[in-house]
Amino acid sequence: MKLIPLAVSTATLIAGISTPAFARPYLYMATFSHSGSVSVCLTNAGQALKRSGFTNDFDRDMTGEKSGHVQAKIPSTAVVASIECDQSLGVTALAVSGLDNDLSYDKFKELFDASW
Repeated sequence: MKLIPLAVSTATLIAGISTPAFARPYLYMATFSHSGSVSVCLTNAGQALKRSGFTNDFDRDMTGEKSGHVQAKIPSTAVVASIECDQSLGVTALAVSGLDNDLSYDKFKELFDASW
């Protein structure tokens, strides 16, 4: 198991980099009450994501009889959003994460202000 740290250290020395780079994504989350059906919530959440530019790798999935989520990425960026709907709890959750803090927050705020 000592080969991996040695290989990383060797690669670091060869490249002339003193410390490895680590990606630290920014994450913004919020929850809201929701009194509608899971189907309506997911449909409207998907439309909100698309209006906000989240069109790549779009995925809609039912995770239970009364719960599910939609998620997607913005093309050519490292920003992803996910909206979960849970009819049995009467809540919906929003999460936006990305490497660009300004873009991540702007998209979070845009979705936060949207309705679904």
